[in-house]
Amino acid sequence: MRAFIVRSDTAYIDEGEPPFKAGRLDVMLNSAISAITHGNAQEIRRDVEFFMVMPLNDPPIIHINASTITRAPINEEDMLSLLLSGLRGRERGVRGMHGSLDSLLNELQSRGYFPIYLHEDGAPIKSIRPRENMAFILGNQNGMPISDESMMRKRGVRKVSLGPLPYMTWECVAIINAMLDGRILLA
Repeated sequence: MRAFIVRSDTAYIDEGEPPFKAGRLDVMLNSAISAITHGNAQEIRRDVEFFMVMPLNDPPIIHINASTITRAPINEEDMLSLLLSGLRGRERGVRGMHGSLDSLLNELQSRGYFPIYLHEDGAPIKSIRPRENMAFILGNQNGMPISDESMMRKRGVRKVSLGPLPYMTWECVAIINAMLDGRILLA
């Protein structure tokens, strides 16, 4: 399995607002689509868990277990529909969780996940050896709060970079999936 954790201080779910106005929920939705689908979103990746960490939302963490969802979301509206159905108990594989990035990392590490923090200032990604159960942590358009960076440093989370160019969060997720699939070489 592989996991992706995207944290946003601004995103929240508001059914009355378009995702780009709901604190840039669109970043979270597009990242989820990149994580849990193959290619052009036609097929579900059954080996992925995706976590949205959104402190402004209730619940603050949304977990998508792609191995059990029943449909592949093809756009932001479809992804939001999937999340809302799951949070209402009408879609398997989607659930709300309480906690923080720290408690989530604690749970994932206890389950054998190896956490990696993607950041432009990190070591080259080729410095890590691909392995089972990797968890990739990403910030949104504003980056990661200093308190979370400090927490990850204390936990010994490796900080790696995809290279000198900045990428959108969902592009990073797609690149990591392609690397782990062996479709592109590590940078």
